[in-house]
Amino acid sequence: MLRMLTRRLLLVPLKVILRPRVFGVENIPNAGPFIIAANHLSFFDSIFIALLTPARCTLSASRDG
Repeated sequence: MLRMLTRRLLLVPLKVILRPRVFGVENIPNAGPFIIAANHLSFFDSIFIALLTPARCTLSASRDG
């Protein structure tokens, strides 16, 4: 419930102000697990991916030292 509310509150201003373009959404399966490997251009990419992906996301990160 909280995830859905937060997503809706953040998604509207994101789409209106920043107008992000998403490519390849049709390649995400309707059911089952999948991996999105992003080439991050900024810190906010992970937030945008989580908001703009139609399925629920679990984010994983690593720090290369």
